[in-house]
Amino acid sequence: MNTTRIATFAALLACALGSAQATTTSQRYELAEAITDWDSRTLQFDRFNLPSMQLDSVTLLLEGTMGFSGSVENLHPGAASTTVVSHSAFLSLDLPALPGVGPLVLSSSLSSPITVPALSVVDFADTRQASASRSFTGATLLSTFTGAGTLAGTANAWALSGGTSDNFVVDVDTVVSGRLTVTYSYSAMPAVPEPGTWVLLLAGLGAVGLLSARRRT
Repeated sequence: MNTTRIATFAALLACALGSAQATTTSQRYELAEAITDWDSRTLQFDRFNLPSMQLDSVTLLLEGTMGFSGSVENLHPGAASTTVVSHSAFLSLDLPALPGVGPLVLSSSLSSPITVPALSVVDFADTRQASASRSFTGATLLSTFTGAGTLAGTANAWALSGGTSDNFVVDVDTVVSGRLTVTYSYSAMPAVPEPGTWVLLLAGLGAVGLLSARRRT
C-alpha cells in the first residue's frame, strides 16, 4: 500500500469514527483568610459528570497567600542591634477519597534581618505567595473523580518560628488564605459507527483499490 492510499484510508477512518478534541472545565474554591493554626476546613467540589464524555486528566492547583506581621523588641540598653526574624507558614490539602495519594503541601518563609534601636520596638509586615499542583491520569484515580455527587478535601494551615537572640523579643502573627482550582480535561467518547457508515468506508476503500489497479495497468 503506497503513501497516497494510506493517507486516504486514514482520512476515511477519521470520518467514520469521528475526531475527539480535548476540552477543559474548571471549578474554583476559596479558603478565607484566618490566623494560623487552623485545620480540618472542608472543601467540596463536583465530580466530573458529563454524559458521552470521557475524562482524560484532572489537575489540582492549590494557591496560598501567607501574611506575616509582628514586632521585634530590643532589650539591650547599649546600642542598636540586628536580628533575623525567621518564620514559615504552610498550607496543605488532603483528599481522603484517593488512597495512597499524599497531601498537596505548599509553604512560604520569612527570613528578614531587622535592625532595632536600643530598648525600642520595631513593627514589620510582609506577604508571600506560594502554589503547588498535581495531575492525575490513571484510570483508577480518574474513576474516583467521575460520577454524580461531590468529592471532599481537607485543608490545614500552620506556622513555625525560628530562634532569635536572647536580647530580642519577637512576636509574629501569621494569616493564611488559599484557593483550590480543579480542572477536568475531557473529550468525546469514541463513536461506534452505524452499519451504513461501515458500508461507505468499505466502498471508499474499494474505490481506492480500483483506482490503484487502473494506474498499474
